[in-house]
Amino acid sequence: MQIIDSIFRVVLPDNGYNIREEQIALAKKMYIGFTEKQVALCEAEVGTGKTLSYLVAAIVAKHHNNKVYAQNMPVTITTSSIELQKALVEREIPNLSRMLLDYYIIEEPLTAVLRKGKEHYLCQYRLEDFLRNIKQHPRKYATTIATLEKIAAHPQAIDLDKYNIAGSIKSRICIKGSCAGCKLKRECAYREFCNAVDHASGLDFQVTNHNMYLMSQKTRNDEHPPLLRSSAFIVVDEAHKFKEAAEDTFGERMSEKDIETFKTEMGLPADVDTTIPNTELSTGIMMKVSGYPFTLEELREYGLAAEITEETKWADAQQAIMTAANGKAAAEQAAAEAAPAEGEATEEAETSDGGAE
Repeated sequence: MQIIDSIFRVVLPDNGYNIREEQIALAKKMYIGFTEKQVALCEAEVGTGKTLSYLVAAIVAKHHNNKVYAQNMPVTITTSSIELQKALVEREIPNLSRMLLDYYIIEEPLTAVLRKGKEHYLCQYRLEDFLRNIKQHPRKYATTIATLEKIAAHPQAIDLDKYNIAGSIKSRICIKGSCAGCKLKRECAYREFCNAVDHASGLDFQVTNHNMYLMSQKTRNDEHPPLLRSSAFIVVDEAHKFKEAAEDTFGERMSEKDIETFKTEMGLPADVDTTIPNTELSTGIMMKVSGYPFTLEELREYGLAAEITEETKWADAQQAIMTAANGKAAAEQAAAEAAPAEGEATEEAETSDGGAE
């Protein structure tokens, strides 16, 4: 806590900042959240200086973790706007780094990287293909050809957001889909960039957007490499947009036709009215989306086992049904493993007969 006070009461004022008690209190609250593994929900008025608050709290907590637990993982900052992400990486973090270096609070400059979706980066293969096509009409696309050839001349120039290119052209030359079968995969600058970031030692901050952060959590157990590096501390800025991003990432959308299909698969009567709340239907649909495609009979069986009543909300019912279903599956597997195999039973019977003779 003392170092936080020193930064806000000495370092920042010496660099033209005002002392704001609300800002200091905010930083301390977030520091406690970081170091005591708590969730700190903070709301601050415009002009409070919340960005500096969480940057100071995060870097002090990171150094504490490194010293006490030997954990040197980067702090993840997720926001909804690319403007704030750029401001953090290009202005806010470098400025804080300079001030902390001047006062010997840190020994090396703070490092930060902006992690964006791969559609923001150049695909060399698609660029070459697009150039080959438009060069068949040199007069019509003269300006575009000149611009893209300049980009192609710099293999490491992969961030498309740094170029004034129309969105329709960016969509033709950016990375899309799987890169597994790409002919240029071994010499891909984007792949080299990702490898460099993933293995960089001493990275202090990785700044990203809500959707990419949530997708990294969703795919963390998948076979492909994680989208973001593991992090001990997460800062969710512009959190009022986080719910919408979570719905986009984890939500499921279905049409009326999908509901009719689910009704048939569950064995529900055809005359069930889907326009009014229906506990069995809504629970069954959500279970199917969650990977538990139960029939109506199974749904009712597990529901009874979980002591679900009509008043139970479907969300509670879903968890209870999953628990009951998993319990039954585990019991059936245990019974199957305990029972002797057919071949073993026959062999034992023959041995017994032989002994009798």
